[in-house]
Amino acid sequence: MELSLFAERPGRLTDAFPDDYVMLDTETTGLRAGDDHVLEIGAIRFRNGEEDGRFSSLMRPEGLTRRTVSRFITGLTGITYEMVSKAPPAASVMEEFAAFLGDDLIMGYNTAFDFRFLRHECNTLLTRELTNDYVDVLRFARFLHPEMEHHRLADMAAHFSIVNEHEHRAFSDCLTTDLCYRELRREALERYGSEKEFMKALAVSLRGGCFRRPAARSQLRMNAAVSACGA
Repeated sequence: MELSLFAERPGRLTDAFPDDYVMLDTETTGLRAGDDHVLEIGAIRFRNGEEDGRFSSLMRPEGLTRRTVSRFITGLTGITYEMVSKAPPAASVMEEFAAFLGDDLIMGYNTAFDFRFLRHECNTLLTRELTNDYVDVLRFARFLHPEMEHHRLADMAAHFSIVNEHEHRAFSDCLTTDLCYRELRREALERYGSEKEFMKALAVSLRGGCFRRPAARSQLRMNAAVSACGA
């Protein structure tokens, strides 16, 4: 069981096709929450499936130096030390993001990765727990498309002919993930007839160990890489 330093329990992974949620993505300096830092948060709030608000901000980690933003991350994301050094401090961005997020269900792509980082930021900067449950669109992609060798966000976007205008930037990846979610949801309902039947089949597959966890090295290349991925 995951331990919390606070009275509240941390959010948990759940499987659902919600209409009310916040789609989010982060860009970070690496893979390890606590050792690495969030550089950018992008999020879109949906109500009844319709966009209801947007959040997008770079953030300046505490103790920022030129070594914090590696050449690899700059090459991957386009985010430079100079951009981050002029961004608002991490604590103020996290306060604004927490207010935007509220109690909403979180959605994303390989969401546990983003959740670990945001939970650490909440714990250390805001001295509170991140209690929002979260949905991972990557699980749907793997289950519905076992024929695909890889299920990175870029792979699914290409499969659905979705153009990600700024790949590996948090807000653009949010938009892309939401479009992929809608396509995957449509496929699931067409194939299984209802959300309930799809979730039952997904649960059976998960119990059978059909999914493998993304390797850390490939995860870094894919979104951080950082926002994402899976093999």
